[in-house]
Amino acid sequence: MSLSNFPNGVTSFGIPQLQGGFYQLGFPQPGRAGKVHFVDATYGSDAHDGSYEAPLLTVGKAVANAVSHDVIYVFPGTYNEAVTVNKDYLTIIGVRSGYARPDVAPDSGTSRPLLIDNAQGFVCVGMRFVPDGIAVDTAKVEGNGFLFYDCVFDGDAAQGATNALLVLQGDATDDSYTASEGKIYNSLFRGGTMASAGPAIGIDIRHADAPSGVGCSDVEIVGNRFYGNLVDIKSTAAATGGGAGIYNNFLIANNDFMTVGAAYVYGDLDQADAAAATTDSALVRGNYFADEALVAAQFDIATRANVIFTGNYDAAGLVDGSGFN
Repeated sequence: MSLSNFPNGVTSFGIPQLQGGFYQLGFPQPGRAGKVHFVDATYGSDAHDGSYEAPLLTVGKAVANAVSHDVIYVFPGTYNEAVTVNKDYLTIIGVRSGYARPDVAPDSGTSRPLLIDNAQGFVCVGMRFVPDGIAVDTAKVEGNGFLFYDCVFDGDAAQGATNALLVLQGDATDDSYTASEGKIYNSLFRGGTMASAGPAIGIDIRHADAPSGVGCSDVEIVGNRFYGNLVDIKSTAAATGGGAGIYNNFLIANNDFMTVGAAYVYGDLDQADAAAATTDSALVRGNYFADEALVAAQFDIATRANVIFTGNYDAAGLVDGSGFN
């Protein structure tokens, strides 16, 4: 049997496996075999069938060949391409973590390295994304139910103040895609040097443009590291959006905000839009901020009464969040 067509995904004694079993993935869609595609920047060719013995050259070709519930394994290397995922329930896994993590790094054109284009249930593990000299966002998610785990989102000097390493924003015309119910776990958002603000935003939460105007909801941002971004986590009112607020029921927990420096802005979740300020809501707890004495201006939620800032720490200890909003 070809390694590219396991009847139950990649398994051990019938149990789907992924990087030590942290997540159980690879269950087949009813009525078809869950196919596994392999991609290798060194030995691959897009004329191949995507099996282990004959891997593809590009991630984009693997996405094009895949159908819902398929898994794409990416070997170490640099993939000079912009990847658009437009199919539901695809999984992309880098087969090595750490410095061997595969890089998706387009160095020309106008497309961001990763776009989840109205695709639900996307999963990404162990990948790195960076725009190499292009003034674009590093990644954008429109679909719901996404998961990023152990990924790296890098900035570039070509990016500007309105670009972000990861954008959460629903579709402008279809309000069933709102970048909601997602999980961003144990990943790195690295805009620049540790002690200075880079040109781009870390995670930018935006409601959809009109006519949809719908915000994001029920997203978990947990266990990540941020440094060197213009702002680590920000909310942005879309130019033509409004009506439903920007974010709702977010959890921002156990993250390390690592940039050291007076008046560095770790969070700005106080952006006005057409909805009432009480529409935006989040729990911000258990985070560490690398500042000697964190003040409210460094995590701005001044008018967001339903954003709760509690149990967070700076370099001196527990932060009193009672005056933050």
